[in-house]
Amino acid sequence: MSGRMSAIEKEQKTKESGNYGIERKWYIDQDALDKHGIEQYKAKVSTNFLSIVPPPDPDAYFGLRIFVHYNIGPNKDAFLCPRMMLGERCCICERQDQLKAAEADADVVKALGCFPPRYLFLAVDESSAETSEKGPQLYDAPQTINNEILGLSKNRKTGESIDISDPENGKMLVFDRVGTSATNTRYSAFELDKREPLADEWLKVPDISELLYFASEEEMMKSLSASVRKSEPAEEEGGSRSGRRGAVEPSARRGRGEATTTEEPPARQSKTRAAAVEEAEPPEEKAASTTEAEEEPTTRRRRIPREEESVEEKPPRDSAPSEDEGGKEDTSAADSDVKSRLRDRLKKRRSSQEG
Repeated sequence: MSGRMSAIEKEQKTKESGNYGIERKWYIDQDALDKHGIEQYKAKVSTNFLSIVPPPDPDAYFGLRIFVHYNIGPNKDAFLCPRMMLGERCCICERQDQLKAAEADADVVKALGCFPPRYLFLAVDESSAETSEKGPQLYDAPQTINNEILGLSKNRKTGESIDISDPENGKMLVFDRVGTSATNTRYSAFELDKREPLADEWLKVPDISELLYFASEEEMMKSLSASVRKSEPAEEEGGSRSGRRGAVEPSARRGRGEATTTEEPPARQSKTRAAAVEEAEPPEEKAASTTEAEEEPTTRRRRIPREEESVEEKPPRDSAPSEDEGGKEDTSAADSDVKSRLRDRLKKRRSSQEG
């Protein structure tokens, strides 16, 4: 291919991505996804049929809980929280603590938070033979989805737990999605259905932690220092708008088998790659209220999310969730064995990169 043609194709990709040279940091490692041939899944507006694939570790939960700081800096970077994920210091959390101690504007403090958690699953879309052929995809789901899965993973009569990811005897997760905008998207009608045993090739998946990107403190500080100037307690209007999503209101708790989710669009991204990154906002006063926000598909260069179709604002993220959310930083946010496993994988990856 000639140099001119390569330049034309590069410019076409730039146009499709909407990045125009703006390199964003992201918490999903696109290189790792490409290496394993894994796409990202986005819940469809209709009925979704997902077969959850178990992780390689037979003792691990089939979903991975993550904590993310969104919309950091002018490029709207997103970073995994080292404090919550690894039990290590996090410069973003420390900055949030400083602002809170200084009694800064509540919206400014919230914008730096990483609550509530999200959940990553590897799942096969069994809506059709064509979608099943894609094999396991990475589903970045709000907390609501995981709560519904847990509710269905227990026999209400006997109290016995159900492993829906079991290769032979597992179940298919079925749920509906309606709406496409930030304010009218809802999930409902969750149920389990019979499925065929998972194909052997589907079971050859990496640990979900291998698909994460942990930014260095230098990367985080570079983004944070650019946003801190806008996040100082001042007369600016932008406290709550420095975040990734627009404000959300709590919604009424769903009835049995139904989850109502109001989704807020994040920073603009385009659709060249089929990927989904959804944001979840913490419930406010009532434990029964649940509000979520979901992104449009993302495609990017390594760790660079793509531009989206929606509005650019993010609601402030709550840095101090209620105790029933599991918001205690060092105890209920992530299990110690998960933190240990993530730390070990991160050390090995960094060692190999340095070598």
